Amino acid sequence: MTTSQTEQWVESGKLTEQHKPIVFALEPHPLQTRLVKELRVEAGEFITRQFPDGESYLRITTPVAGRSCIVIADLSHPND
Repeated sequence: MTTSQTEQWVESGKLTEQHKPIVFALEPHPLQTRLVKELRVEAGEFITRQFPDGESYLRITTPVAGRSCIVIADLSHPND
């Protein structure tokens, strides 16, 4: 579902909770706040940590089955 399709569904009231996309941001990002507000959708939650060897661990805690997800990420420094 494209952003314009989502906006049309939100405005028409046809977009149910189970069809609304979830917006995740790997780091706090103003774009996530704006998308959640403008599209009236849910911000996704997750747990993250680093393993001793520097690898990253990410566990999504928001149920995502059957839903579209939008991920906002700046990968210029992925392990900072």
